[in-house]
Amino acid sequence: MDGCDSNCKITGCGNGVVVAPEVCDDGNLNNGDGCDSNCTVSACGNGVIVAPEVCDDGNLVDGDGCDSNCKVTACGNGVIVAPEVCDDGNLVNGDGCDSNCTATACGNGVAVAPEVCDDGNVIDGDGCDSNCKVTACGNGVIVAPEVCDDGNLFSGDGCDSNCTVTACGNGVVVAPEQCDPGSETAFCDGNCTLAVCGDGTLNVTAGEVCDDNNLINGDGCDSNCTPTGCGNAAVSAGEICDDGNAVDGDGCDSNCTLTGCGNGVTTGLEQCDDGGQSATCDSDCTLAVCGDAVFNASAGEQCDDGNAVEGDGCDSNCTVSGCGNGVTGGLEQCDDGNAVNGDGCDSNCTVSVCGNGVTGGSEACDDGNAIEGDGCDSNCTVSACGNGVTAGLEQCDDGNAVDGDGCDSNCTPTGCGNAVVTVGEICDDGNAVDGDGCDSNCTLTGCGNGVQTLPEACDDAGESPTCNSDCTVAQCGDGTLNVTAGEVCDDGNAVEGDGCDSNCTLSVCGNGVTGGLEQCDDGNAIEGDGCDSNCTVSACGNGVTGGLEQCDDGNAVEGDGCDSNCTISVCGNGVTGPPEQCDDGGQSATCDSDCTFAVCGDAVFNASAGEQCDDGNAVEGDGCDSNCTVSACGNGVTGGLEQCDDGNAVDGDGCDSNCTISACGNGVTAGLEQCDDGGESATCNGDCTLAVCGDAVFNASAGEQCDDGNAVEGDGCDSNCTVSACGNGVTGGLEQCDDGNAVEGDGCDSNCTVSVCGNGVIGPPEQCDDGGESATCDIDCTPAVCGDAVFNASAGEQCDDGNAVEGDGCDSNCTVSVCGNGVVGAPEVCDDAGESVTCDIDCTPAVCGDATLNVTAGEQCDDGNLLPGDGCSVSCLIE
Repeated sequence: MDGCDSNCKITGCGNGVVVAPEVCDDGNLNNGDGCDSNCTVSACGNGVIVAPEVCDDGNLVDGDGCDSNCKVTACGNGVIVAPEVCDDGNLVNGDGCDSNCTATACGNGVAVAPEVCDDGNVIDGDGCDSNCKVTACGNGVIVAPEVCDDGNLFSGDGCDSNCTVTACGNGVVVAPEQCDPGSETAFCDGNCTLAVCGDGTLNVTAGEVCDDNNLINGDGCDSNCTPTGCGNAAVSAGEICDDGNAVDGDGCDSNCTLTGCGNGVTTGLEQCDDGGQSATCDSDCTLAVCGDAVFNASAGEQCDDGNAVEGDGCDSNCTVSGCGNGVTGGLEQCDDGNAVNGDGCDSNCTVSVCGNGVTGGSEACDDGNAIEGDGCDSNCTVSACGNGVTAGLEQCDDGNAVDGDGCDSNCTPTGCGNAVVTVGEICDDGNAVDGDGCDSNCTLTGCGNGVQTLPEACDDAGESPTCNSDCTVAQCGDGTLNVTAGEVCDDGNAVEGDGCDSNCTLSVCGNGVTGGLEQCDDGNAIEGDGCDSNCTVSACGNGVTGGLEQCDDGNAVEGDGCDSNCTISVCGNGVTGPPEQCDDGGQSATCDSDCTFAVCGDAVFNASAGEQCDDGNAVEGDGCDSNCTVSACGNGVTGGLEQCDDGNAVDGDGCDSNCTISACGNGVTAGLEQCDDGGESATCNGDCTLAVCGDAVFNASAGEQCDDGNAVEGDGCDSNCTVSACGNGVTGGLEQCDDGNAVEGDGCDSNCTVSVCGNGVIGPPEQCDDGGESATCDIDCTPAVCGDAVFNASAGEQCDDGNAVEGDGCDSNCTVSVCGNGVVGAPEVCDDAGESVTCDIDCTPAVCGDATLNVTAGEQCDDGNLLPGDGCSVSCLIE
């Protein structure tokens, strides 16, 4: 092995010479040909992956990722590797070795029919029981709180549907029981009979106080099972009424007399009742209030007209109206209770103001009116232009002499015609007369100023569609070119064809004017619109194709390529030409679309002839019958899968509209049937009655779990046709509530108890709920935490005052403030929960000579002094 082998090739795998450690060398590096690229014999375990191998790690050890069969270590590869119990090379369940490589059996964690579930164990009550059925009453396995389980949900067979022994009080109604909610309820007595007053059985839950087995009133126990007496809702001797309560004003007062105004008792809508009129109460039992329209002299009223209108004879303070009484009423503008003028309210009870006829303050005059221009204007200034008041002949008055600001110095509104020239005006002669040199638009009289004056016929301030620039009316033929009016030319005449036609357009075909050799001229180049683009009249046969014409060969010969109606010779053009039998321009009742006569059975479908189909034969039931109608239910011919066919869509006449014999279950509702979906469906029972919960017909398709034909809750099948159980949305049996969900804290918790702290279920806003106080949860359903102000003895607290203040009676560790509790609180200096090296048992610092013996601190004695020779040394050691 010198680097060059005997065949003069470089030493190496693939050179054709076997050299150790090579086992073989076939002269190539191809895998799978017997000698692989690593010069080992092709085989599983040689480290080379060759199909069908999935892996090859160079050994035959199982469980190392690539097993001895060169498949990846995994359940289903055919090699058993711990913890696998079996491996049959597939992941099929139920064939003896399941997909988790355990033997097929209940409890191996794989559910295989008839198993309903398999949680990998045979423990009962964990959701999947030892018989591989879901933990539930009726699966044959007794799991607490079940008392029995006979494998069914039938009641009355010794073990009822709620897995309790058949008996009154187990919550399941079984004959002869009339009801059984599990205990006495408002509708069921404790002996499982319906709760009825007068049955001799006292039912406190139903509200009975007594029950003497009769419905006689006045014998001590009345007909409503309450003791005889006023307020028990039963009228007895001496009572006028008895509405069962002590509420006054509901028609029958608490003394069992009829409610009424004047009986001295305030009831119902009464505001008061003093037994008649008083200083605080009117005779109609309303509170004495001035303005209530009830005169009450006892309350000091002079009058009361029921309103707060002043001056109507009776003012809002219930005194007679009058000027000077300090109340403004009637025609009074004010009333200040004095006769002084000019103080805001004059002696005639009018407000001091300009226009009241009295000159005062800054007023220049006051003539007592608001008339402008009478010498004294409404602003109490002397009438004059510029005083800010428009009066007399003034049109406006802005209080200044500035022109152009809206009101000019002559008290006329700024504008053309007011004789004042302002910005934008060329002139203003104070009138609207045109042609006097200054026209009504305040421009100088002349053509082009937009004002028509003689001798102008018009004036649009320049050329317009109706007026020429020389102020003559725009008219084609007037010799004046007006481009704005759409004129192309205007030669002053109406002669056609002279270069400029009568419509002022250049003489040419297409200008809309017929002239010269033209037959017509419609002003466009559209063919077939009556006048063609060459100005000849449109017509079939003129050799020109136009309008709706397909062609025009100038003759009336049929079949020569262009027929006499100017359509191309072809079947469907409405012209019969050889070799056509007919041509109605398409399919008709007598002519097929191929221009042959319409005949049923000619294999040409013609809907216009009434055919539904045409297969060219007279065979019935092949899809198209001999009368050219589609083979179908309702054509009167029984064929194919039809049971019958009576030719109509009437149901219940023996043959229904779906061609099946009339019967329940054929999918057609007929006769006395309420519905028929061809069997049970979500809306229809199997007996062809509408699916209704409570009809005693079980319908699984409608979502029913059961149907016992009644609305009794808790009898095994509730009124919503679900098996009586917590979470079915129906409150029954011992349940306090049932909202159909497992959401906690929504009013009804998952254990069917009303959401409340202490029911053992955590629901918002609860943080915990152990059904009462526990070591971890307070009685208010908050976590037990020292310092939360909630005392919890179960958590070891001696007290809890909600703070961390030491020595206030309850220390921060929730123990009563006392020396020895491990918390330093005033007046303590230290507290190590007993004697320590640094702290005495009385919570003072350990100091030799303090008269407190502290053995832990090393003292043998402590006589309260540091004198030597008295039996106890200065270091508290015995001398």
